[in-house]
Amino acid sequence: IEEILDDMEANGTDFSTYDSNGDGEIDAINLYFAGGGTACGWAKGMWPGSGGMGGSWSADGVSANRFQITHMGASLTLGTFCHENGHMVVGWPDLYDYDSGAGNVGAGVGQFDIMCVSGGTNPVEPSAELKRAAGWLTPTALPGSPTTGISIASSAGNVAWQYTKNGNEWYLIENRRQTGRDANVPDHGLA
Repeated sequence: IEEILDDMEANGTDFSTYDSNGDGEIDAINLYFAGGGTACGWAKGMWPGSGGMGGSWSADGVSANRFQITHMGASLTLGTFCHENGHMVVGWPDLYDYDSGAGNVGAGVGQFDIMCVSGGTNPVEPSAELKRAAGWLTPTALPGSPTTGISIASSAGNVAWQYTKNGNEWYLIENRRQTGRDANVPDHGLA
């Protein structure tokens, strides 16, 4: 990555324009590599991932730190790219079971979250909790007493509801539908 950045700097790239939040670091570095990501087995060899460079490279008043590297395979897809950027840009965790391997269906939260199963060319949306943590949605509070007749729209528009049991315990509820980004979730309904 440092060799690539050196070449870009030598060719006139102004890296200061890649620090939108003003923290002195390039916000994100995305690198694709040719080939598949599983040739050597899970998490071995050239494996998609994200990490930090520790600010060892700098130019134009900013340093390089957060990066992600994704395989291209036979054609470019969005899934792994979006998953790794979830780590790098938003700080989301993996939601799959490390013992079972990345994206193992049924491990972790399964096929209902981009941070568990990447989704190829049409990656699924992140769950309501990750959207809430990123500031992408503010859940609508549900009444504390039993209520009927509430209409719950699809979560595709960054919509969720929050039921608070007490000050320290609450539940987020979303309506996942098999359309748009969620076309490939294994089922639909309330989550």
